[in-house]
Amino acid sequence: MIRPTDGAHVTYDELLAVADPRINGQIHEEVFVKKFDCIQQSLNDLQDTFAQVNPDVVVMFGDDQDELFFEDNYPMISVYWGDILTHYPRTLTRPGMSEAIRISAAVYGTEIIDYPVETNLGLHVVSQLAERDFDVAHSRYMKPEYGGTIGPATWYLDSSARPSLASRVWPTHFSFPVCRWFAGKRPPMLPITINTCYPPNWISPRRAFALGRAVRESIQAWDSDARVAIVTSGGLSHFTVDEDIDRLALKGPDHRRQPDLSTLPRYKLQSATTEILNWVAAAGAMGETPMDLIDLPARLSFASRNRLRLRRRALAPRLNRPQPPQSQSSQRAKGEHQDQATGHVLVQILVGVDNRQRDECVRHNQAPQSRPATQ
Repeated sequence: MIRPTDGAHVTYDELLAVADPRINGQIHEEVFVKKFDCIQQSLNDLQDTFAQVNPDVVVMFGDDQDELFFEDNYPMISVYWGDILTHYPRTLTRPGMSEAIRISAAVYGTEIIDYPVETNLGLHVVSQLAERDFDVAHSRYMKPEYGGTIGPATWYLDSSARPSLASRVWPTHFSFPVCRWFAGKRPPMLPITINTCYPPNWISPRRAFALGRAVRESIQAWDSDARVAIVTSGGLSHFTVDEDIDRLALKGPDHRRQPDLSTLPRYKLQSATTEILNWVAAAGAMGETPMDLIDLPARLSFASRNRLRLRRRALAPRLNRPQPPQSQSSQRAKGEHQDQATGHVLVQILVGVDNRQRDECVRHNQAPQSRPATQ
C-alpha cells in the first residue's frame, strides 16, 4: 500500500498505526448504510438531471483497468469510433460471491447493450488530436474476448496479474453511467480511454488536462449543431484514502482553480486514486463552465481497506448549438450559464446541495433538497 503523505510503499499495519482514531466511530454497518443511501439519492438526482438535459451526443472520458487493454499493447490515449460498443452485464451468481460484491455488480444491469457510437465525431476527434500533436491510438471494432497481463512495472505496480478471458467487457467508467444514471437513454457516445492507472506510460495530470482542452477545441470545430455532453466517472482516493488530494480534485474543476489540476502531485496519485485523472481531463474539456457538485462522501481513514468513497461527476456543455436568449431567472433555474469566450450556452447537469444539508443527510439518512445553480 502507498502512504499518502510521502508516497512510500508501506504495509497496512504501518498505515493503521498512524490512522486517526476517530475513524472507529465510522466503521459500523449503520453508518455505512446511511452513507450508501445518501449516495444513491445523489445518483438519482444526477439521473434526473441528465434526463432533463437530454444531450444529443456524449463524449466520455474513462480509464481501463484490465478490461480492454493489456500489455500486448496498452496506449496512453485511445479513441473508439466503431459503430457500436457491446456491454455485457456482470455475473451475479458466481460461487462464493459476497453480498457486497453482488450489490456492486448489479449496478451494471442485467441486459446486453449494443450501445451506439458517434462515428463521425470520433473520426473528427482522432484527426484533430493528431493535428494538435497528441499521439492518439484508435480502434473501430471489439475483439471476441479479452485478456492478458499487467505489470510489474514501477512504483506501486510491483506485481503481475493475469485476468481471465472475458467477453467484451466494457471499462467500468463507461458502463457505470450508462447503466446507473443515463435514465435508459442512449445518446450516441464517443468513448475516450486514458491510461491513468498503470506505469510506466500512465498519463500525467498536465497531459490529461491538455487532452481535455484539445477535445473541447475539436468538438467546437466539428461541423454539427448537436448538443454535446462531457461525462466522466470514477472515484476519488482509494483504496488508500487521502482527503488532501480529494479536496484538491474537488476544487480544481472550478475554472479559477483549473491550473491546480495540472500540478497535482504525482506521488499522491497511485493505484485507483489515479481515477482522479479522468476528472482532470473532463475539467479541461469544460473550459470556463462553472461546476455544481452533488457531494455525499463516505469518509474513511486512509488506512481503510473498504472502497466506500463514491463520486460521480458529469457536465454537459452545449458546445455547438447557439441557444435563444432567456431571462436571468430562467437561466439560474435550469443551471445554464453563458460562456463569454465562445458565445454558446453551457449546461451543467449537476445539482447544487448546501454543505450543511449534506452533513445532515449523512447523519440522519435524509435526502438533501437541491437548490438552483447560481452564477
